[in-house]
Amino acid sequence: MEYAPPEERDARMQDLVSLLLSVPEKNFDPFDIYRATYDSAGHSIGADIIIPRAKSSHSSRPVLVRIHGGFLVTGSSLFPAWFSKWILDFAEAQSAIIISPDYRLLPEAKGVDIIRDMEAFWKWFHSDGPSKHLAGIGRHDITLNKNKLLLLGESAGGYLAIQSVLSGFARPNAIVALYPMLDMKADHYTKEYYKPIVGVPNFLHKTIDDFLATLPARKAISQADPPARLDLALASVQTGRFLELLGDEPELFVLERIQAGNFVSKSDGRPIFPPFFILHGDEDSAVPAEGTRKFLQILDRVDPAARYRAAFRPGDHGFDSQATLEDEWLREGLDWVSSEWLADTSRM
Repeated sequence: MEYAPPEERDARMQDLVSLLLSVPEKNFDPFDIYRATYDSAGHSIGADIIIPRAKSSHSSRPVLVRIHGGFLVTGSSLFPAWFSKWILDFAEAQSAIIISPDYRLLPEAKGVDIIRDMEAFWKWFHSDGPSKHLAGIGRHDITLNKNKLLLLGESAGGYLAIQSVLSGFARPNAIVALYPMLDMKADHYTKEYYKPIVGVPNFLHKTIDDFLATLPARKAISQADPPARLDLALASVQTGRFLELLGDEPELFVLERIQAGNFVSKSDGRPIFPPFFILHGDEDSAVPAEGTRKFLQILDRVDPAARYRAAFRPGDHGFDSQATLEDEWLREGLDWVSSEWLADTSRM
């Protein structure tokens, strides 16, 4: 396979990093942010509690759990470039409390470890971990209404949101999934070919090999903001070696789980998923939109009662970064989601 000249790849990578780092932290200025932790298999992992500063008429606040992306390899709960401003604006408009957890990252951890982190996070959440933390720091004015729960995830975070429901860790009122990684057995993740991702040409196998050679001396981490490990994340997909980092256990693969009936029982007659709004860019070079389309096709066949709205829009990965709540396509989906999210219904 032919590779682009290293200087071209490095220049494109620098352009991407500069773009990511240009997103200002001031997007979080309208919020108070408190760092809590949950325990997973002896690892203390962070979760940020993000509270709108504006006064609220709600005595009990709705909750938005948001899970970050980064190919499960890089990123953190508060990395500004991967926290679309419209999400913050949406939460602020609803006076909602955002809980944004970290999780262990590949490849020091494996995919099954990350799923266990999600299980531990949700146990912490359901046992009032966020409320206890807020009370412990004197924020007795904040009460979380866990019966009004929206689950949102971007990219790898969308994968973890879907997995959280399939595994029975959470039953939110509604879900918003942004360009989720759902078809990890597709050629995009398992075969090597010329595969620029958001404009960055292929990295060499050496990028992965050099990192893996140091793995025995590395400890698990749960935060790594780009540019850290961004080259490793891109290389793992471009070389078709993503599953080498993730693992191959059946529970890791969403489409196959649904087709095999490998999810929490529907004995109560509910659909597999609560109502959800799913967004994807048609030209997504990092997480192809075909994976989302396959997911919806399988879900239509396996669970005809599924209720969802889908928005396939022009653009690459993170196409919504400039979107606002005034955009009609987004507003319509969020209005529908809000009617489910803010309903007075007990979920778990």
